[in-house]
Amino acid sequence: MSTGSKYVLEPDLEGADWQQPRSWRGHWLCCLGQCLPGDWSACCLTSFLPCISFGWSSHRVLHKSLWLEALKYVAVLGVVNCIYFILQVTADFTCAKAAEAGTTHEDSMERASLCHTAFAPYTVVVRLAVFVCAVYWAVCVGGPRRRQLRQELGIPPTDSNGQCCHMAHDNSERCNDDCCLHYWCLPCALCQEARTVLAVQREQQLAAANTPAGYMLLQAPLVTDAAGMSRTAAAAVPVGTGHGAGAAALPV
Repeated sequence: MSTGSKYVLEPDLEGADWQQPRSWRGHWLCCLGQCLPGDWSACCLTSFLPCISFGWSSHRVLHKSLWLEALKYVAVLGVVNCIYFILQVTADFTCAKAAEAGTTHEDSMERASLCHTAFAPYTVVVRLAVFVCAVYWAVCVGGPRRRQLRQELGIPPTDSNGQCCHMAHDNSERCNDDCCLHYWCLPCALCQEARTVLAVQREQQLAAANTPAGYMLLQAPLVTDAAGMSRTAAAAVPVGTGHGAGAAALPV
């Protein structure tokens, strides 16, 4: 390395921290993560605007259109759930009015029963549509998108913070864990993904700010230690040394 350079930095590219894979930020059941400001932001965004949370994570990591991804969420899940909600409210209101028209208690109960029976076929159809959309989302949209996030961020499929299904003892996946999590607990999955992207983005900005002039940042991996705390391990090398070909830069 030239001694005329203002900064002389020799990163340990073979160190344990460099080789350690990333992990999801917090367990998927813990929506608030470690209760840090970024964790609160991810939780609030997912709770009130899940479509924006889904689109934002895709935009930051996979470089997709935020609004098109949000529209995909609304088209697959939002519309059918809104129809189901409107149907339930209409049925309850109509049957309550029918019960009020009864002259006796028995008459009111009979009118309400007949009203609910009339709405039953529509309710069954809409519930079936909700189930089909949920399965389609988990298998064709949400699960594959979560797998892409894992691959881009370098998170292994057997990460303990991302499991919701049984994993084989030989570390092979006997069921699609990403699809499973998006089916059984979609808000938890979206919240964990948003938390992780926020944390990696914050670590990326911090590592980039501390990179000396004339050096390029190879990686700023998010690592969760045994105590559950997230830390970063970055490496910087002089531009033109060729080390960048073997390391992937963060996608955020």
